[in-house]
Amino acid sequence: MLKFNFSLFSPRRENGNHRKNGWWKEFNNHAILICEGSYKDGLKTGIWRQYYDTGELAIEETYRAGMKEGPFRSFDKDGGLLIGEGWFKANKREGIFAVFNSSGSLVKRMIFVNDVLIQEITTEQQTDILHPDILHADENPH
Repeated sequence: MLKFNFSLFSPRRENGNHRKNGWWKEFNNHAILICEGSYKDGLKTGIWRQYYDTGELAIEETYRAGMKEGPFRSFDKDGGLLIGEGWFKANKREGIFAVFNSSGSLVKRMIFVNDVLIQEITTEQQTDILHPDILHADENPH
């Protein structure tokens, strides 16, 4: 990862400290956008995007109160093809993470509970049945 050369933000002074608030953009040494998202009271919030140093979207993830919370997607460097997606809950992987190859085909699924890998299923093992209670938070009816 490149060091950030400069950032654009709207600081607000609170209790003698500067806290990041509002939309934030970070650039590499060649003035190419490599990260953008929003802060509230110094904590990441909402959708954040990270970019390869060539400008293509690399990662899109969601934050709530400074913690990864919600969908996560990663993309390849050569055209923005989805290569991975999953779900975070309280900064930990939760539920099913899918990995795709460079042609967009599913390669494997990984099931996480509280950031611990419980099961990994490759495309050759697709006949295996996933336990119905192991779903990410939004899909779990309980």
